[in-house]
Amino acid sequence: MFEEMHSELDAFLKLDSPERDLVLFNVRFNSLGQMRMARPCERCMPWCYGAFSEIWYTTNEGVMLHGNTLFPLNIVKPRQENDENEEILTVS
Repeated sequence: MFEEMHSELDAFLKLDSPERDLVLFNVRFNSLGQMRMARPCERCMPWCYGAFSEIWYTTNEGVMLHGNTLFPLNIVKPRQENDENEEILTVS
C-alpha cells in the first residue's frame, strides 16, 4: 500500500484494542524545530475519518488544524542543538 509506514497507520496498528473516541494528533517538525504539514494523505484520510473521532495536525504555518478551525501554537521552549529536553507547545 505505502512505500513507508505512515505515522497515523503506525500509531493505529500499535493499539492493543482500538477503542471508540480515538483522537489523532499528527505532528511534524523539520530539523530546525519548525512545524511542518502533518495532514494525513488522501489515501489515509478516509480510514482516519472512520477510526478517529477527531483529527488534529500541524501545518507549515505553525498551526494545529481541527476540521476547519485553526489554533495558533506558540513554542514555549524552542529546540536547541544538543538539548535533551523536548519542545513544549501551548495552544493560545
